[in-house]
Amino acid sequence: MPFRLVTYGKEYGLPWWERNSSVYCQTDTSASDYGKCYNVFVPWHKAYFVETDTATYPTLPCESDGTCIRITNPPFFYTLDILYDFASTGKQGIVKWFYSLTHCSITLYEYQPHFQGFIVPNEVDNYELIPTSVLAVTNPFGSPPFLGYDPLINSWIYVDRYKIPVGYVNEYMHNDSFFMTKLMVGITIRRFNRIYFAGKVIAGVLMETSPIAVIPLDYSEYLKYNELRRAFGYSTDGINQPGWNAADMIRVLKELFPDRAWMVLDDKDSMLYLWNVNFPDVPEWLLQRLSPTSVKVLKSPSSLDAEKSLFTLLEQRNNVIQ
Repeated sequence: MPFRLVTYGKEYGLPWWERNSSVYCQTDTSASDYGKCYNVFVPWHKAYFVETDTATYPTLPCESDGTCIRITNPPFFYTLDILYDFASTGKQGIVKWFYSLTHCSITLYEYQPHFQGFIVPNEVDNYELIPTSVLAVTNPFGSPPFLGYDPLINSWIYVDRYKIPVGYVNEYMHNDSFFMTKLMVGITIRRFNRIYFAGKVIAGVLMETSPIAVIPLDYSEYLKYNELRRAFGYSTDGINQPGWNAADMIRVLKELFPDRAWMVLDDKDSMLYLWNVNFPDVPEWLLQRLSPTSVKVLKSPSSLDAEKSLFTLLEQRNNVIQ
């Protein structure tokens, strides 16, 4: 079975183009700028700030600035995104490598062998997938900065990779294979209050070649339709959503989303089916990703609104700069 490599990238207040970003938020309640976040990449990607006291702090400065997402009821593990979910289709992804850089006011400490303050991959809510044996093997549980490496899972962590005014820089890299039907990313914050975190993530995933549905969906929207989940899996990039049969995927999309623009690529003959899309309008970057050899228009658009919305959302989710 041939495979293709899909790369996922997510930003949470940290821009990709800065290697040593100076993003931080003020967590000292005695400071005049408490609750303000600095150098955050906005408006699309924001930092996160935990403040449970809504009476004393009805609105934080970072909320007013539009630079943070506030958490008022912090869980132990906070899920940031679902990168893909193929469980309902019986398909599987192979996570080959994962990298994250996190700015956070908490990090690894003695007697707390959790990846707290690190954005990590996992498959189930409130469960950290990545083993923590690296701490026992390479780190004497001293104070940061430190570097830890686990040769068994080919993973390394780096605390205080560089300095920021408030908090730690927690860096994590994994280069091995995890077979996962669902890939989530999240961060352990241990229900702490008055902390912040920001970060960026990139993951390389191998997926078996199959028909794919090209339609950007919110995960909640995807879960709402049982027939949709049976037809194909979810992918946050809106492109690599695999199914078993292109005809079934087209049938379900026609039924559920007759007014939206979408595409289906049949891998058997590399045929690209278009719905409410004009082929000359398909961006070059998307054609390079799909590599179709032939095209069939199922429905021409009566207006260009749906088509424009499709391409705009795909560009945003795939960090395409036009």
